[in-house]
Amino acid sequence: MDANPTQANGADNQPRREMPQLTVQQAVRLFIENLSELQKAGLPVVRSLRITQQMAYNLELASVLGQVSNDVEGGDSLAEALKKHPIFDPITVAMFRAGEVGGVLDIAINSLCELMIAKEKAAKTPVPFHTTADARLLAVQLGALIQVGTPMLSAIELAKQGTSPEMQAVLELVRNGVRDGEGFVWSIENAGGSHLFGPVFMACVAVGDEAGKLDVVLKNFSQRS
Repeated sequence: MDANPTQANGADNQPRREMPQLTVQQAVRLFIENLSELQKAGLPVVRSLRITQQMAYNLELASVLGQVSNDVEGGDSLAEALKKHPIFDPITVAMFRAGEVGGVLDIAINSLCELMIAKEKAAKTPVPFHTTADARLLAVQLGALIQVGTPMLSAIELAKQGTSPEMQAVLELVRNGVRDGEGFVWSIENAGGSHLFGPVFMACVAVGDEAGKLDVVLKNFSQRS
């Protein structure tokens, strides 16, 4: 007697599990976290990209990563390939570029992971006394950019992303001041932005700027609750 077709092909008749779909933002974070681990393990960039494409959990990101992989394989730097796609914001692209230029791509990607976590934490925890949420976002982003070797003027310009119009106007004046040779803290004061950052921030950053450890001070300050 012939076997029951349903029983014989039972595996084929089982309902297939669909991959859970993440939002673009969630998927990008997962991509960066996975890429960080693969780079720490020493895998070549293109191979790492192919692997993360299979683990994207978002159809749009998976398609983009396929294009990025092809572009890198074709000779583009990773930052150049990512820049072609709006799914990656300017800060992400800048962090990758700094890592590639400095030969510390694995460190830059890890710093980017820390930046994303810090931004999420900053959004959920109370803002330090006399400091605005805008200032803490500046501290998070600026510290990460400087840490991986992004030039100061570029870092200040990129740090404006996601801040209020008032903060963006202040940072533009700060950037101009730094460009003209003023210290970072002095530029903030001249831009009339001291009230946005608060006295504790200004004092800490002044010390960090003088000691050449501005990135460390900014990172520590951004993690305060």
